[in-house]
Amino acid sequence: MQWVLRNRKQLFFLLILAIVGTGVSFFSIYNGIIYKSWSILTLSGIISYFYIQKIRKTNLRSIPYIKIHLIALIWMIAVCVFPAINEGLSFSEYYPFAILTYAYIIGITIPFDIRDLKYDDPHYKTIPQLVGVKNAKSISIGLLFTFFYFSFQLSPGLLYHNLFYLAFILTILLVALVNHKRSDLYYLVWIEV
Repeated sequence: MQWVLRNRKQLFFLLILAIVGTGVSFFSIYNGIIYKSWSILTLSGIISYFYIQKIRKTNLRSIPYIKIHLIALIWMIAVCVFPAINEGLSFSEYYPFAILTYAYIIGITIPFDIRDLKYDDPHYKTIPQLVGVKNAKSISIGLLFTFFYFSFQLSPGLLYHNLFYLAFILTILLVALVNHKRSDLYYLVWIEV
């Protein structure tokens, strides 16, 4: 947050650039379902903005229990729900992928909550704050195994993609090695990538 405050002007410029880029991108992939598409993008934008921006001395990320769920919701909308709606898929066609995406994002976000233990206010009630680092890593790995198993149920062709296995094994290993003493570089280079 200190970095954000120091670089407010540059971030504002990047925000304007991102809005313009999003508009251009939206119209280049737009498939005619304007009301639903704009509604879901607007919801995502509002949640993303107020995740950091304070309203009466609080922001969405500081509301107990929901920090990680807001992150998972935004990513699920961006990589699953919006593309599905834009392609005209019905809810029953995309909701299994949406739930799976949600579980995966929670699984890969828990390590960041472990990293943030030294920064997060205890009232945030993040998973590591509630159950401890060891149990949080177990939950993360359990969600990743759930994602791995059900991915094959939804897309049997993944059985034949070695890169999927490699990415899964690497992700599990990186999560297993997480602790709150690791440097930010570990999270930014290895976990985030």
